[in-house]
Amino acid sequence: MECFTIRMLEESARGACPKCGDPAAGPNGLALFADDDDEPICRACGKKMAPSMVALLDLARTAERVGKSYRHLLTPPMELLLDLASAAENYSRSAPKLRAT
Repeated sequence: MECFTIRMLEESARGACPKCGDPAAGPNGLALFADDDDEPICRACGKKMAPSMVALLDLARTAERVGKSYRHLLTPPMELLLDLASAAENYSRSAPKLRAT
C-alpha cells in the first residue's frame, strides 16, 4: 500500500505528476505527495489513489481561504460557511471507516 503526505510548497509546482505525467502545476501552499517522490501528484491521481487525503486537502484549502479573506469579520458570509461545511462533509464521507476490535 502506497503512503501519501500533505506538504507545504514554498513555490509554485511546475513539474509533471510522477504517477501519470500530466502537468501538476499548482500554486504554492499545500499539496499531496507520494512518500517516494519529491514532486506533488495531480488531483486526478490523488482522487484515485488517496481520496480521503484529497478531501482533507480540499478542507484545509477551503478553511485557509475563508480564514484569510474574512478574518476581520465576526462571521464569514453564509456562502463561504456553506463551502466550508461542504468540504467538511466530503471529508467525513471519504475518511476510512474505523473497525471496532
